[in-house]
Amino acid sequence: MSGEDNSSLKREPVKATFVFDGQPYEVTAISADGLQVECPVGFAPETIRQLREGGFEFVLRDPITRNEIELAGELVRTEQAGEDGRVVKIWIVKNEKEWSRPGRPGGERTGREQEDGIALAVPRGRAVKTIAVGGGKGGVGKTLITVNLALSLSRQQKNVTLLDGDFGNGNCNTLLGITRIENSLEEYLRQERSLEEVIVSTAYPGLRLVCGAQNKVDAWLTSEKSRLLEDIRQIEADCLLFDLGAGMNDETLELYRIADHKIVVVTPQMTSLQNAYGFVKSAFYYDLKTHSRLAALLDQAGNDTIKLHDLIGRLKDGHPARQAFEVVRARQGIQIVGNQVNDDRDLKIVKNLQKVVEHYLHIDNRILGILPSSDAIRSSINRITPFAALFPDSPVTREIDRMARELTRGMARSRF
Repeated sequence: MSGEDNSSLKREPVKATFVFDGQPYEVTAISADGLQVECPVGFAPETIRQLREGGFEFVLRDPITRNEIELAGELVRTEQAGEDGRVVKIWIVKNEKEWSRPGRPGGERTGREQEDGIALAVPRGRAVKTIAVGGGKGGVGKTLITVNLALSLSRQQKNVTLLDGDFGNGNCNTLLGITRIENSLEEYLRQERSLEEVIVSTAYPGLRLVCGAQNKVDAWLTSEKSRLLEDIRQIEADCLLFDLGAGMNDETLELYRIADHKIVVVTPQMTSLQNAYGFVKSAFYYDLKTHSRLAALLDQAGNDTIKLHDLIGRLKDGHPARQAFEVVRARQGIQIVGNQVNDDRDLKIVKNLQKVVEHYLHIDNRILGILPSSDAIRSSINRITPFAALFPDSPVTREIDRMARELTRGMARSRF
């Protein structure tokens, strides 16, 4: 909420406390839609990590009467203070549970609760959930999984926009049966179309697509990247998915960085494992470099992650650089999808990625889903139709549907 917004509000102070995981925080704005919460000393990185995982339950307490209301909500925005990266302000929107303003002292209600509520400065056009699917190496099935995940999400009554983040060889459109492309990211980056103008409908209700550029557009990326990132935040959708291109260029890493959910696809081959780890490490370092307080430590550690963690560990608790590091590390949590995993030996190789990421990077991770090789998948590729559409009862579709439910747990339906 901007200073101008705050100065225009002439309403009484909010009397409420946000309680999450047993810890109380000050509510500084509240309305029928949600609330704004502040913590001047900074929220703990673990708290922010938990809030970013999806829908959660919390308690809204009247600090005078101690009356409490149990609610469900979802984190939609955070604000950091200074260069140390501390999250000091968060915005939460209501979710499935009944929502009401806390009672006034003595339990009285004035009938003016909606009027007294402070409107939240939550960017309503921004996608509620952003999901990036990457992995570094081409050919592991990122696009296949992203397209079918997007379709599954749309079938759960979500408005979904899929952005093909390949800036030179986009092919999400092909798997969705769209063979003729009139507008794509290329026209947007050339400033010939707005981002909204290059979003196209698909044959599947609730699912829209931003086609990837079909030709290399590197010459435009440096100057247009900030515009793209800003416009992405204005896309109206419940779920916004990024199908990241192969490689580890800045554009790919930036899309990965801003996503709420970070998915890494890996196949049970050592080359895929190495590339996936390299991608996660590059993304981590890319995010760390956005904080000036960490520049000296990064230079000192070079590319040695063990040395970097050792240097951070020598800093005192509360040191700005240490706090900034922990904030960045907390938002790196990845969700692994194993593709072409056919037996326990294959699964063991995929789980090795978990161990390596935890041991060397100290990044939280979990396995979101496991997909075996399947005739349904091969047939869908040849028929340029998502396997979730062709074979809705197949094991691979059931697994994709389960993954989609995991990612949107706690989200209310918005399309009827």
